[in-house]
Amino acid sequence: MQEAGLPVQYALYTDEGHGFARPENRLHFFAIAEEFLAKYIGGRFEPLADIPGHSGIVK
Repeated sequence: MQEAGLPVQYALYTDEGHGFARPENRLHFFAIAEEFLAKYIGGRFEPLADIPGHSGIVK
């Protein structure tokens, strides 16, 4: 993707396995996915608020 010049955003949740068990992580993922999609395909998004307790690392 990067070699083709396409946008890439990687999110890692250090305390999750396959899927989301913790609601804080699920909310964080939905928020960053919404912002990414709005940026690249258009539309509105709600700016990311502080979500206490999430373990997300976004690169």
